[in-house]
Amino acid sequence: MGTEPTPPNWVEEYGLYVAIVLGIGGLISWIVNIVKVNKKEKEENKKYILDEHSKIRSKIVDLCSKDVDGLDNHILLLQLETLFEEELDILNNFCELYFKRKVNRKWFVNEYKIYIRDTYANPHYKKLINSSTHYQLDKFYGEN
Repeated sequence: MGTEPTPPNWVEEYGLYVAIVLGIGGLISWIVNIVKVNKKEKEENKKYILDEHSKIRSKIVDLCSKDVDGLDNHILLLQLETLFEEELDILNNFCELYFKRKVNRKWFVNEYKIYIRDTYANPHYKKLINSSTHYQLDKFYGEN
């Protein structure tokens, strides 16, 4: 009577393979989650960009459409210049999101490349641009 062979222990035999498969599955799940979160963040930033730009453009249009007969032109120009500066700040923030890859870059270039180029060509913005510290906006304009 010899010793009977013991049946193979499946944990010893297949445990490593199961651990590898579970590890790979966890890694894939983590990557998919990161991609989803990144995509959602980009969509939220896109909405933020569109909302903020719409608000400032609306303020500028409202101010320009006011009846200027009763208003002092100097005050009106100061208010308008303040809004232009606000818009440049917002555009600078948008460009910062672009360079940090926190927004869909292709969409951003399609939406804002021409607008930013036109802004730099606009004489109302020239003085503000030349005396400003909108580094991200300048960088985007220089690259595109």
